Amino acid sequence: MVRPHWRRFVVYSNRPNAGSADYTDVSSLLSLGRALLLSLDPRSSVHQRLDHDLATVASACLKGPEGAQAASAICKLLAEAFGSHILSFHELHIFIKAVFRVQPIAALSALLQSPPDHGTAYPTILSMFEDFSELHRNPIGEVEDDIVLEWCARDPARNFAAAATSVSYSRTGPEGGGLIWTDLAQTMLEQAPEPRNVLASFVARFQPHSWSGSRAAIIEANTALLVSVESSTHDDLAMLARQERQRLLEECRSERRWESEMSRRDDERFE
Repeated sequence: MVRPHWRRFVVYSNRPNAGSADYTDVSSLLSLGRALLLSLDPRSSVHQRLDHDLATVASACLKGPEGAQAASAICKLLAEAFGSHILSFHELHIFIKAVFRVQPIAALSALLQSPPDHGTAYPTILSMFEDFSELHRNPIGEVEDDIVLEWCARDPARNFAAAATSVSYSRTGPEGGGLIWTDLAQTMLEQAPEPRNVLASFVARFQPHSWSGSRAAIIEANTALLVSVESSTHDDLAMLARQERQRLLEECRSERRWESEMSRRDDERFE
């Protein structure tokens, strides 16, 4: 049973003088914390009940170069567990966010890979978190924009499009207007060697897998983002934006017809 070890480390981590030079057991406790994290069994319900404790340990012992190797191994373990559905995406969420904060490059490298189950509708493991965004922010939201761009630059041909499967791509415009691209999404479209692939990754997210309210309204609001891309100096990017906007607007019309029919049937049922 590892819980006493977790508790020992958590108590230490919350000390006001944790990490100070006069606390001689710092190095051994950090090593213990890393060893405990590396012993994590995602299938264990015990570990899943320790989400806050795991996050505390990760925040303290995975920092800096000393924690990089352990963080990389832990991220690979978690990526396999999420990608193989051993873990669901509402589990260990606080822990995952802590890992993204302290070792973002390792986390991005592990969780922006394709899922082991290639039959899934999701292009990367991290993109699977999107359906839970109403309950929990995607862990990639813990990473600063410049770090995401740094990671993308390590393998631009692949990483820009991979990051586009998960980064926040839209925000509300000035004075409560329609949606506009986030600064990060705009920069990715400008810096990617193949901006068509980045745009395609964004557009694939315009039609949500889960939603509340009108799905047609969500798609229509997202589709408006493509208007600004249609004037791009990259002809192939502008063409893709026009093609996708036309396709999505037709999807909106079809979705609205279905929603109207469902609403009519519900009204008749209660008459």
